[in-house]
Amino acid sequence: MQVVLASSNLGKLQELNSLLSGLNLSLAPQSDFGVTPCDEPFESFLENALAKARHASACTGLPALADDSGLLVDELRDCAGVRSARLYDDWLDQRKRIPSPDDQHTAGGTLGFHTRYQQGQISRDEANLFCLIHLLKKHRHALGVDGSCPITARFVSVFVFVRSADDPLPLVGQGHWWGELLLEPRGHNGHGYDPIFFDPKLGRTAAELSLEEKNTCSHRALAARAFCEAFQA
Repeated sequence: MQVVLASSNLGKLQELNSLLSGLNLSLAPQSDFGVTPCDEPFESFLENALAKARHASACTGLPALADDSGLLVDELRDCAGVRSARLYDDWLDQRKRIPSPDDQHTAGGTLGFHTRYQQGQISRDEANLFCLIHLLKKHRHALGVDGSCPITARFVSVFVFVRSADDPLPLVGQGHWWGELLLEPRGHNGHGYDPIFFDPKLGRTAAELSLEEKNTCSHRALAARAFCEAFQA
């Protein structure tokens, strides 16, 4: 079955192709069909995933699969949540300022961090990672929190599959990956917040895991498993 993936992220495409290899699906990113991203105005992962899936299906006439995921940080009241992919942009809008030079060591930058971000020299993933580390350090400093106290968090993923844009009964799968956050990145695999998401059971960050290892325990792996069960039911 030809299915459009409601994303243009090739890293996500590779991950999902591996996770869904047991199904008879041929995934292609929506960029292959000239589909542009839709708005994600909702406050839940489920609503945003459904909106993306319906949009991709309406534009292509094909069944569509969408994944909406994010990082919930207990200490920051579930920051960044459904806005995980836009954390740095949101932060700048709220603060209406450019990060000071003292903020920039986590991103490996010097002066002009925001300028380099706008010019595409710094990726959105790098900017978001820098921003979250900065917010955590600032929050802990303000509260005088002991550095040995773990920062609990979880990755969340919700899959939504629609057979058509007006499918009245979408298939849904969701998964949660519990862990802790580090204040210094570790590892070079994965993407997004993987370099600071630490799994205590494995003793490594998500960015230190191979794709095969990650696909046994990640939020997307668990969501994919639940989706596969619904798809094959």
